[in-house]
Amino acid sequence: MATIGLELGMNRLVLTAGRKFSSTLQLTEPRTYLPVDWPDGDLYIEFADGVPTQWNYTISGALASLAKTSTDVGNIAAQTRWQLVFVAAGDTSGGVPVGRGITVIQK
Repeated sequence: MATIGLELGMNRLVLTAGRKFSSTLQLTEPRTYLPVDWPDGDLYIEFADGVPTQWNYTISGALASLAKTSTDVGNIAAQTRWQLVFVAAGDTSGGVPVGRGITVIQK
């Protein structure tokens, strides 16, 4: 049977109990690995917990960054499923998943 669509591997999002979390992602051109600006839109991590939680990135040029407090980190349980989602400006259909996985809480 053929696979149709983008099959995303399971990744780990490692959070440290009682500590802040920050992340910076750089968009690169797949063939040259040179930085390219993110298209207009939104990038966020969506957690599939009891109360939907979303951590939004700030996009500037080729970089997307986020920073969360230790309180925000403490609200995410171990083994929570998450998706990294990009929603292009004007897209009303829910965006495109570009990563997924589960959380790991280290102490």
